[in-house]
Amino acid sequence: MDERKTSPREGKSEYVSLHQGMEKENRNVLHTEEAFGTLVSTQQPEDAGEARKHITGSVQLFKLDERKEVGLGISLQDEVKSKAQEHYKRGLEWMSMKQMEKAVISFSKAISLGDQMPTELYLKRAEAYLYLCDFQSAALNYRMVCFMNPLRQDFQANLAFIFYIQGQILYDQEVYMDALESFSQASELNSSNPVYQMRSIACLYALSRHGDCLQLISRQIENEPQNPDLYILRARMQNIFNKATPCYLDVKKALHLDPSNKEALDLLVKLKTVANDAKSQAVCHALRGKLQEALQKINTALENNPAELSYFLFRGSVYRRLKNFNNAIDDCVLVLEQCSHMQESETYTEAQKQLLLTYNDFAVFCYIKGFYEEAVMLLNKAIKKEKEEKGLYVNRGDCFFAQGELEFALADYCQALELDQVDRSIQTRIAAVQNEFGLLDYHSGKYRQAESRFSKAIQDNPTVCHYYLHRATVRQKLQDDVGSKNDALTALILSPKNKQVHPVLSVLFPGMSTSDIMNSEAAERMKSAVAAKLTSPCVQRKHAANPSTETVGSVVQQMNSDTVKSGAEDKGSHFIPCVTEQQLYKAIIPRQIKLQEEVRKAFLDRQALKQERININASAKPQKTARFKQAI
Repeated sequence: MDERKTSPREGKSEYVSLHQGMEKENRNVLHTEEAFGTLVSTQQPEDAGEARKHITGSVQLFKLDERKEVGLGISLQDEVKSKAQEHYKRGLEWMSMKQMEKAVISFSKAISLGDQMPTELYLKRAEAYLYLCDFQSAALNYRMVCFMNPLRQDFQANLAFIFYIQGQILYDQEVYMDALESFSQASELNSSNPVYQMRSIACLYALSRHGDCLQLISRQIENEPQNPDLYILRARMQNIFNKATPCYLDVKKALHLDPSNKEALDLLVKLKTVANDAKSQAVCHALRGKLQEALQKINTALENNPAELSYFLFRGSVYRRLKNFNNAIDDCVLVLEQCSHMQESETYTEAQKQLLLTYNDFAVFCYIKGFYEEAVMLLNKAIKKEKEEKGLYVNRGDCFFAQGELEFALADYCQALELDQVDRSIQTRIAAVQNEFGLLDYHSGKYRQAESRFSKAIQDNPTVCHYYLHRATVRQKLQDDVGSKNDALTALILSPKNKQVHPVLSVLFPGMSTSDIMNSEAAERMKSAVAAKLTSPCVQRKHAANPSTETVGSVVQQMNSDTVKSGAEDKGSHFIPCVTEQQLYKAIIPRQIKLQEEVRKAFLDRQALKQERININASAKPQKTARFKQAI
């Protein structure tokens, strides 16, 4: 193999370069050993403590407090502190020169060097960020300050103010959700400042979150109950939700705190206007008989103006007409309680009248349903409040009459008659009670008392043919044939088509037809007597100019029309009677039919005069008198 030969000059040059490379490497090693004296030698240390000494003992970076800078004579800590102070002062200079970006950089360098006064640095950097409108960074710096100084309330107030400014800028930019978050944070940090709450309410209103807005306003009112503006604001929110009554109450509270508040006065006028319009519509519906629509409108009026007592009275009357008596009574009682201090006022008088009408109508309703005891209780309440109203006594008498309490019924009718002595409807009821007493006496065999009762009934109401028939029956029992015939003829004259009269006439006038009886002399006399009996003072005044043309039929018709007029007057007084005269007669018809059957049996099923058995009690043959002999 051939070997390459080198010249002496080339070998010398290689030696020189190799020697230089070794010297360079040695210098690097020495430099490394000076810088990092922790390089471990190949020798093993005797223990762990010596190992750590060999590792760290020669490195001065791990002994900052002991290391001395060459030529300076100060510690590294002092140098860092000095450098931080330098950056802090430079930052202040930049701030004075309005160079806020550079000031932030200087303050950040000072903070990174770990200055002994971090609170001041964070405050200054937050101020610089505020100047740059970087509110988020400013808030972060203030949060650090609050964290380091938890007892300083002024730092928290400044942080809240930063969030407030940020929220206001976002609100102006119509970024309402972010603005709401900023205002909420400000309110949490400083709840004593109502401005933050109000700005949150404005954001919620802009976001159409009216429910949350109303809750926040109510919470704020709890903190500031003497602020009228808050009540007005809540009133407007209530108006948005169509809650007229809470709106009215808030307006009244605002006016109580500030009677001259223009916004509250304007809102109150608006509510009253709506209420008056609704009341007018309710009246129109009530006049047309549309009671449900009237009730809806008057409720609207009350929602907008719940302090107007006349609205409650009107609603009570509507409830009464709808037969919702409990609600009607509640409204009337409410008005009476509100007006208890001014009993002479027109409202109080009207409320009392409405309450009496409600009690009366409720009693009539119970009477129709057959709840007579409940009707009596209601009428007792009404009479306790008003003792001069005849209609209440009449209706209670009707209830007693339906219960069979004739004594109580008669007492109430008599009391009503004392209050109005010209009311024929009351006399009609008294006559019906007397007739009932007569029937009871008749069935008990007390014929004299029964006759007296029927006579009183005829005296109070001489137009009812049944009363004459009843008295004719009793007189027949009493062997008063003349009186019985007169009563039967009177019944026939008053009611010629009454089928119950003919059986009685056939017995009292055997062999005579109805036309023969009507054309008889006795019937003519009774017609004149009946006409004179039936002529009332009012009829005499009306027909005094031509008394000769007055007939029994015209008199009866006139008296019936008077009864109708009397009922109309009762209707005009607004106290509805429990029973009309026709209904009263219908109530006693079953008892009358029963009595007529007994009368028919008494007249038609009589025993024969001729007896086949021996009459032990037969008297001696009568002696012929001188007059009889003379006639022979």
